Amino acid sequence: MPWQNEVTELGRKLESAIRDATTLTVNTLAGNVTATYANGAWTVTPGQQAQVIAQTEIRLDGDIDTVVPTANGTPSKEWMDIHSRSVQLATEGRAALLKSIAEIVKSFS
Repeated sequence: MPWQNEVTELGRKLESAIRDATTLTVNTLAGNVTATYANGAWTVTPGQQAQVIAQTEIRLDGDIDTVVPTANGTPSKEWMDIHSRSVQLATEGRAALLKSIAEIVKSFS
């Protein structure tokens, strides 16, 4: 019966991955930020002086919301370049995750 436990665990992991893949949020923070890595995941803790420079949320249906604070009506080009690259990398990562999920599901067909 060990294989049944493995299939059940794989199902749980797939369910979690699919849930995580439905919305992709990228935050670009500046200031006092602490990042720690444990159990295979990063935890970012903004300090009192940290501020969100930009935030983008991309939903699975293709809707995208981006919030960019401005100074004098203009966002900082340097921060926007960093944020844009972060969004691109996160989007590529999600696409790879979805491809892997599809391949796993296909292997059971």
